[in-house]
This record gives sequence, C-alpha cells and structure tokens, in this order.
Amino acid sequence: MRTMAAYPMTLVSGLANGIDAAAHDAALRDGVRNVAFLGHGTDLVFPAETAHLRAMIVHSGGCVASEYLPGERYRKAQFVQRNRLQAGLADLVVAAEGEYTGGTAHTVRFATSYKRPLIGFTWPGAGDLTRAVAEQPTGQLLDIFDPAGRRAFDARCRALANAYGHSAFGLQLVERQLQREAQLRQLTPEDFKRLRARIDQLEQRGATWPSEQ
Repeated sequence: MRTMAAYPMTLVSGLANGIDAAAHDAALRDGVRNVAFLGHGTDLVFPAETAHLRAMIVHSGGCVASEYLPGERYRKAQFVQRNRLQAGLADLVVAAEGEYTGGTAHTVRFATSYKRPLIGFTWPGAGDLTRAVAEQPTGQLLDIFDPAGRRAFDARCRALANAYGHSAFGLQLVERQLQREAQLRQLTPEDFKRLRARIDQLEQRGATWPSEQ
C-alpha cells in the first residue's frame, strides 16, 4: 500500500475479512482513498469486525457502495457479482492472495473480460491464485518483496497517475515524514547539510538502478 500511497490513487476492494480488510486498513494508514463494494444492502454491517473500517473509510472521504437495496442480506452469489464491480471500476487489478477456485479468482477473470491490466503478487502466502493470474493474457506476476518487483509495481502506479494527468512524486511519503520530523525535532543547519548530502548520494545511486517497465 505504501507504493500506491505515493500517488493520487484510490483503493477499490470488498471490505471482507482477510486481505480486503488488511488492504483497507493499510490504505487508511497511508492516506489512500478507499472505495468498498458490499455484497448486500448498505444498512447491513458484515462482517461485524469491519465496522470500524467502514466508518473510517467514509469519514476520510471514501465511499461504501452497493448495488443491493437496503435490507437485502448477503448471499454467496452476490459476493461474486460484487467482484465484477471492483474489476470494472479499477484501472489496475491486483491479486494479492487466494486460491485458484476462490472469490478473488472471479475478480481475476472479470478483469480479463474487461481487458483490465492484472498483477498477481508472488509470496509464500499468495496461494495458487498466481496460477489464475498467469493464465490470463493481461496478467503479470511480481515478487512484491523483491526490490525489482517493488520498482516494477511502482512504475505501473506512476504510469497510471501520469495517464490521468496527475503530478507523480515518488518521494511524497518521504516528504510527509520529513515535515513531521521537522515539526517534532530541534534541527540544526548540520542536520540539513547531512540530509542534502544523503539525497545527493541516493540520486547518484538511483541513476544506476534498473528501470522496470
């Protein structure tokens, strides 16, 4: 989520327990706007454990949406149909974990039918959902815990921001943290001198890092 947080992006997910809730929680922490699609009426809070996330999403300017009428309870088929809305709204569909026959696999297939770019994260807990991603013509697998994989994902996010004409500043999170540190510490000219020297070093090193497309 920190990769997305550097750019003006919105997370679209389903507010279910597990990876959905974790994604919404991380987005709220890092200042990413949220849209949560429900598989039931908006007056029903399900799962109950996500009530606080739901309130925080709305409070922070995000949205909790549903195509079902108030009072309509959840059914398994509705969660599958909910996934098509997530895929349809997204400019990039990211599959973080799941099983080949699980709910997220439906989102993967919806993404393909809508010709949405698709990324699957390969990591020990990803499950065999990566196989579903690899089978799709728009699918790409990335090792999100490898620096090259993180840079490749960052390049995709940055390209999306640029495509919409947004200013893409990859060090936005660093800038926010620097502002907080400057407010909390008694800084000296020597502190800023060392910071500038460190930035110069990173800029020189960055010129030698590969660019993943």
